[in-house]
Amino acid sequence: MKSKASIKMVRNLVETEKKRIVGLGKYLHAHPEIGFQEYLAEEAISAFLKDTGYRMERGYGGLKTAFRAVLKGKGRGPMVGILAEYDALAGLGHG
Repeated sequence: MKSKASIKMVRNLVETEKKRIVGLGKYLHAHPEIGFQEYLAEEAISAFLKDTGYRMERGYGGLKTAFRAVLKGKGRGPMVGILAEYDALAGLGHG
């Protein structure tokens, strides 16, 4: 089945990138930035995605800390979209 092969491919990719993914998460947690001031986070996430092969559009929608990342597949198939919010709360950090 194609879907089982796709799931296995995603699991293998996550396992391969696990150290970098966890490192990115720890970096974001250690450097909390409140809304519209997520400059370190945007830079770190964009660098990670670009290094992974994504085409980056930074400053997306007119927001300096927003981006759009696109990874083209090799043919037709399902598309996945992720909308994430990653700012911290003032005086609290990441909850």
